[in-house]
Amino acid sequence: MDYNYVPSIHCQPGRKIGNGGNVEGFMHHVDLRTGRRLIGEEWNIQERRNHMRFLVLMIPGVYQPNTNRQPKANFTPTAEMMAKMGRFNEELKQAGALLSLDGLQPLATGARLAFSNGKASVTDGPAVDAKEVVGGFWMLQATSKQQVIDWMTRCPALDGDVIEIRQVFELSDFQEDVQATAKKHG
Repeated sequence: MDYNYVPSIHCQPGRKIGNGGNVEGFMHHVDLRTGRRLIGEEWNIQERRNHMRFLVLMIPGVYQPNTNRQPKANFTPTAEMMAKMGRFNEELKQAGALLSLDGLQPLATGARLAFSNGKASVTDGPAVDAKEVVGGFWMLQATSKQQVIDWMTRCPALDGDVIEIRQVFELSDFQEDVQATAKKHG
């Protein structure tokens, strides 16, 4: 099955679209030319052609053990910080760039597994040798890394925070034998 490029938009339920129709149910991708909802493999093909996925990691300065300041083990953002980040996240969502996001609990509540000779060694709580601690993430879709960079320069980050952007592998990025193996094992 092959489809030509279809300009589409990620629509929310109840949103009016080009032909005056109404999108019902969950979020959908809609053909901007016809107002027709793209479904299943048709959308997947469009997404692979036109968008890449990027994992964006927030590395908060307050979590970092390798800075001049002491890491705050139980840091939680203020209401003002949450409001600013909420507005930023809403912009990402409205633009159709946001696929998912979440904040992570402080390092003290986690665990780290290190593997050697096929065995896992578990460290509960803060890992002394951690150089950077992730505080949250966004999964974004965009047409280029530059588009993600442009978005993230607007993030209401604090002094000392670091944002890392990593493109996600798509199955089509691999050789055919790897694709076949991945499809076989789901």
